[in-house]
Amino acid sequence: MRTYLNKSLSLLLCAALLVALAGCSSKLQKEQQPPPTTSTEAESAAPNSEEAASASQLIDDFTEVWATKWNELADDVVMSEQMGRAFLADLDGDGADELVFLYDDYLRYQGIVYRLGDSIEELGSFSVSNPSPELEFSIYQNGQGTILYHKAVITHAGEMGTETEESFIRLEDGAVVQDGLYSTSANGTESYHGGMQAGANELTREDYELLRIGMLGSSTPSRTIRFEADDFFDFTDSSALSDYLTKLF
Repeated sequence: MRTYLNKSLSLLLCAALLVALAGCSSKLQKEQQPPPTTSTEAESAAPNSEEAASASQLIDDFTEVWATKWNELADDVVMSEQMGRAFLADLDGDGADELVFLYDDYLRYQGIVYRLGDSIEELGSFSVSNPSPELEFSIYQNGQGTILYHKAVITHAGEMGTETEESFIRLEDGAVVQDGLYSTSANGTESYHGGMQAGANELTREDYELLRIGMLGSSTPSRTIRFEADDFFDFTDSSALSDYLTKLF
């Protein structure tokens, strides 16, 4: 009888031990399992394939648009080293960036502004002097909206002094508008003009500065876009253009 009880007790103890071990194992498995991923986390973790496809299509479309445009422009370009540059900026304040596309033409850069979307729309062009391999634009906000500002200082040899061209570029009613100021300094004599060349609407220095401040609207830019000497692509090469835009978008 005692032997039977001992055996029964042993069996009960073994059963209890097995149940306890099973519970611990189940608890351990639950602790080791990663927490479930929510739908929001899954969406943020996975790349947005629709956006990627849209950007890729936009790049392909613009590459075709530019190839057609360059065929139209090539005969009128004085001399080019095929140096292309581009950046994105919201010039009309609608929350969507426009593409500012730049190509060199002798000592100037020609710029074309494009509105991006289901179709690519050319909004107009501008031209800025640029005697240096570096190129810089600043963005200001004034009462009329966004101003894209560029300043070029051209230094002449001997006693011819310097010329300064300041460009104020904006969008008005969906079209590019470029205003300018021009000044010279030579042999201790300075001149100031409300235009992009000598003889255009001569101003006093005080009026020149007031006009400049009024067009900028602020003494500090909200953003500066700077291109170093080697930061360009061959705009006649569709593959180089596509690679550049891929990084930009």
